[in-house]
Amino acid sequence: MKQPENTVHLISISRIRAKKGCEISEITLRGVVRETTEESFRSYLAQAGERSPLLLVNFAELDYINSTGLGILLEQSRSQEQRGGWLRIVSPSQTAAMILNLSGVADVLRVSETVDTVLEDLSRAA
Repeated sequence: MKQPENTVHLISISRIRAKKGCEISEITLRGVVRETTEESFRSYLAQAGERSPLLLVNFAELDYINSTGLGILLEQSRSQEQRGGWLRIVSPSQTAAMILNLSGVADVLRVSETVDTVLEDLSRAA
């Protein structure tokens, strides 16, 4: 059952993946990114991005992201690129995929269906 809007919080789980000599920071998000969670979203992305220039952001359990959250995502992508890396969105929920497509963010950032797809692309590029 869905929680009432005022009790939904952004929760982050972050880990490092090692793949063919590369370390990839992966962050999994749950809940919503809106006015009350924007700063924690920014903080989670920055912390995960500091661990590695390669950053996977898993949207599988993200129910909603507002326009400011999308801007934060684009800012973090630029930060990762400045460090010689990238930011990839993986496994967007149906709602998150719709928001990414309608906003045009999916045209700017690479969105993949699965983490394995990103890891396979990385292996081919190496």
